[in-house]
Amino acid sequence: ELLYNAREITIEEQVAMFLITLGHDQRNRPTQYNFQHSRQTISKYFNLVLKAILHIAHEYVGHRDGTTPAQVRGDPRFFPYFK
Repeated sequence: ELLYNAREITIEEQVAMFLITLGHDQRNRPTQYNFQHSRQTISKYFNLVLKAILHIAHEYVGHRDGTTPAQVRGDPRFFPYFK
């Protein structure tokens, strides 16, 4: 099990904190204020959600046919990430 309901925080709240922090380019402090959890709690569950996403990313992220688009392949800014 990648994520779990903890005594102090549910899976839904963990994912919400992660998405809000990432989506709004927030630091830890506003997330602490919004969710009323400590810095350590926010950091712990942000990292757990991130690790869970990285664990399942290979199943859900990628080009359908496995090829790299020509625009990416021909652009030196992007291609090193798609070798």
